[in-house]
Amino acid sequence: MELPFILETDETLLNAIDIQYFGSEISTSSSNVGLYGSGLIVGVGSSKTRKKKVGFFGGKLARAYFTNKRLVVTEKKITMFSGVKEGEIIAIIDYDKIQGITPRKFVRAYNIDLVVKDFDGSPVNVSLNIGPDESERDQFITLIKENREKLLNRDAKKPELEDPLTILKIRLAKGEIAKQEFEELSALIT
Repeated sequence: MELPFILETDETLLNAIDIQYFGSEISTSSSNVGLYGSGLIVGVGSSKTRKKKVGFFGGKLARAYFTNKRLVVTEKKITMFSGVKEGEIIAIIDYDKIQGITPRKFVRAYNIDLVVKDFDGSPVNVSLNIGPDESERDQFITLIKENREKLLNRDAKKPELEDPLTILKIRLAKGEIAKQEFEELSALIT
């Protein structure tokens, strides 16, 4: 499947679904290097959020792409001659920027309401209308929560580099220093 956006390093597409999107057009992430089709694309991005309100009564027909790192929403354009086409990106939301996830039923449809942390720390509200299937909505909520936890836990597990003994252990594991040099330096530290 040809994607309308660049996958970041170590990013994989998990699922995609047609939705109706309500809220602001936002971007909380940027991509510096990624794979697109069969080629490598390098670009410079910023982490600023661009806000443009999307009406709460009309919404936009869209496609939501769930990756292991973020949610990317693209507008669906309906044209007279070529049918439905992928449009521009409406939202790029890193899972670790999501502050709240609320399931909600609205008339005959099931929504996922998100509160997303803006680049300046202020909250931005977004609603994804998944459709008439409650279990499908719950599946995507679980997908977002699980991948958000993985990202947050990965960041929390980074070793404390200020500890000299930890630095020596890492250097030994990488092969930067020999075992004898490690033992001599660790004896000096302790």
